[in-house]
Amino acid sequence: MMKYVDYFFYKFYCTILKTGEKESPYINAYIGIAAMISFNILSVILLLGIDLGEKEVISMLFCLIATTYFLFVYKQRYIKIYSRFVNNDPYPRLGYVIVISYIVLSFAGIICAAFAVRNGLA
Repeated sequence: MMKYVDYFFYKFYCTILKTGEKESPYINAYIGIAAMISFNILSVILLLGIDLGEKEVISMLFCLIATTYFLFVYKQRYIKIYSRFVNNDPYPRLGYVIVISYIVLSFAGIICAAFAVRNGLA
């Protein structure tokens, strides 16, 4: 399972590099992944009609950022992930399509969930 998570991080990291980000792209990658996961979780929570307070949402975000930090940044693990895939990318184009699709669907999910809550559908 970690192989797929590592590959997703690698492609997300490479996508950030393609945007021209030169200063700490790995930090943007791990925070971006944590943000996308939190968007997905918040979308599901909103659609299920679960009422979360501000403290619970902040705690969830902190836990996700800490988890992604230990998965990708701690002990410079992002360097190991990058070096593992840089010359051995199994899906060079498909990986970018998956990352971009995941980003778009995460934003669309939170927008749809917020729209449903606003209109009383959830």
